Amino acid sequence: MDSEPKKMFQTLLKQIQLELTEQERQSFDQAEISTVKVHKKVKRWDFYFTFEQILPFSLFKKFETALKLAFANHVEVDVYIQAKNNDVSSQLVTDYWLHACQKSGVDSPICNQLFSSQAPILQDGKWVFHIEHEITQDKFSEEFFPPIIEQYNKLGFPKNLRIIPIVDHHAAERVAQAVIEKNESETAKLTEELTK
Repeated sequence: MDSEPKKMFQTLLKQIQLELTEQERQSFDQAEISTVKVHKKVKRWDFYFTFEQILPFSLFKKFETALKLAFANHVEVDVYIQAKNNDVSSQLVTDYWLHACQKSGVDSPICNQLFSSQAPILQDGKWVFHIEHEITQDKFSEEFFPPIIEQYNKLGFPKNLRIIPIVDHHAAERVAQAVIEKNESETAKLTEELTK
């Protein structure tokens, strides 16, 4: 017989009218509602779910969107996921990357372009993220990555997930070369204008 948290989850799926393929439905077969925290003053409900594994990102977004739409006229909804099997693949980290960055609240000219153009990669058993300048390494480690990792954790990723900033010396050289070329070009234009 199904447990009460599993029955509650299946009832919720019906309530939010989430249309699923047979393959998607299998991801929710053993799903449970662990807890719902109601914040009356701010009209927010925090749903805590337990899934067998981390959901594929497209299925997570489909589920989260349906859940938020179903409650939109009443309360704001936030989702917390615990995955029993939280094995992480490069695909999952990449797929969830922009979502985690956006939800983290991290917003800085130092990182925004990098975050939108790349994702962490698995290198020698560690998740690394290539940055351009050594001087920003601590900022990434101490300020940018912790809230992003918190968002990953909130969605079922392991608590020991770490992202290490690694200086990409080739990228730094390309940036430095571009600056030098720009300066040389501007100097040449200025020299040409002054010698006319």
